[in-house]
Amino acid sequence: MPFALQSAQEAQTSVGYDGKSVSGNGTETFNAKLLPVEFTASGSEYFRIWIVNLLLTLLTLGLYFPWAKVRRLRYFYSNTLIDSYPLHFHGDPRQMFKGFLLVVVGFILYSVAGRFSPIAALGAFIIVALLWPALARLSMRFRMRNTSWRGLRFAFAGSTGAAYAAWMPVFIPGAGFLILALLAPELIDPDPTRYAGKAIQVALGALFFCSLVFFPWALFRLKAYQHQNYCYGRETSVFTAKVKDYYWISAKSLAVILLALVAALIIIFIGVFGIEGFQKNFSELVGNQTAFFVFVFIGLITVSFLLSLLQPYFVTRFQNLIWNKTHTQCVKFSSALALWPMFKLTLKNWVFIVVTLGLYWPFAHVAMTRLRLEAVALQFNEDPALWTAAALQASGTAIGELSNDFLDFDIGL
Repeated sequence: MPFALQSAQEAQTSVGYDGKSVSGNGTETFNAKLLPVEFTASGSEYFRIWIVNLLLTLLTLGLYFPWAKVRRLRYFYSNTLIDSYPLHFHGDPRQMFKGFLLVVVGFILYSVAGRFSPIAALGAFIIVALLWPALARLSMRFRMRNTSWRGLRFAFAGSTGAAYAAWMPVFIPGAGFLILALLAPELIDPDPTRYAGKAIQVALGALFFCSLVFFPWALFRLKAYQHQNYCYGRETSVFTAKVKDYYWISAKSLAVILLALVAALIIIFIGVFGIEGFQKNFSELVGNQTAFFVFVFIGLITVSFLLSLLQPYFVTRFQNLIWNKTHTQCVKFSSALALWPMFKLTLKNWVFIVVTLGLYWPFAHVAMTRLRLEAVALQFNEDPALWTAAALQASGTAIGELSNDFLDFDIGL
């Protein structure tokens, strides 16, 4: 049975360093073992890569971006180790340049269409939106085919039809907005002096609310599409999370926002209506107006603090959910990313980024990547060397001929 761990008494074995064991009859078996992910990158090394990438991207007016992205991915992948074996990224920047140009051309066409009429801009946007799921699938296939571990490349088995099905929760509110825009062109009119009627405003508010309701469903469908189509050798990933899990985490995240707003309102309320009591005790120190602004300031600080918890909470809960619900026949993933370390690191990163005027960003990126990756572990119930070797022998190459498929490219996912 996958992931089943036998006790030492049942197996009558002694486990070696490599995970292999010797049974009572002298035959070798492989005991399931947990392998943490190691991340060995350093902020100073990545800073040198980052600053060169930034300068060359600026000097080439953005055209160097695909080459910069390849350098970054190769550095991060090569410093991500599983069982002491690093990942490798083999992407060709020229292939990635195709996707980069496609996105740039799409943006230019949308901008040019907008100069002619709002309807032309809307038409260009619809074309891009309809093509996006297919492009996203090609991008994921490109990324997987150009990622390898122990000499064997990954693959992505998701179909184009499944990609459109996964994006359906995003299209439904979008279709509603499209219908509304066709019925009321003033919604997309660039003239700020024109406003829609009350009925249109109500409909627009309803669509916004619908988008919020659909957000957890959309996130679930997109992650399910990704995590049930990753392939490595003979292994294909399975995703067992439920849509209700996404709604539960989203509801708790929304509760944090409401808590922040309520706390701020309470503090400001006390500042406005409780000033007389405040003045009785501290009348010699502060006046009415000063007390009011002090309480308002404290309220804003409270909101900022509670809202700053939202992003770490959202990231930790969803990372743990996604990876704890992902497995293959022989590999089970686990994630134990904790909220408090995530919050402390997020706060530290933002402080240093502001103080250094953005120069600390590479160090912050490396630190955050290390925290998130090293919270993940993989449990193998079979020696990966056996099935990677079998897959390589079957394919006849460690590189993979199809990895250079002209149709695959990267669009930044």
